[in-house]
Amino acid sequence: MIFVDTNYFIRYFLQDIQAQYKTARTLFKQAAAGQCRLLISTLVIFEINWVLASSYRFNRAAVAEVLSQVLRLKSRTDCAN
Repeated sequence: MIFVDTNYFIRYFLQDIQAQYKTARTLFKQAAAGQCRLLISTLVIFEINWVLASSYRFNRAAVAEVLSQVLRLKSRTDCAN
């Protein structure tokens, strides 16, 4: 199981730092394919909300869409590093 912090989600959704975006995308694709299991804390959910709304000025609808995608993320087994 891999703990995923806020930065993975922020880099994935913003795609502003390409190397970090690609790392996050690979991890999320592995999770979606059932190749790994991710752990996301409630604090990370709140922090994604705060960062997108305050630092990046996302409106409520945009933040809600991002959080909806995060909460729909499916994963099953442990990732191989």
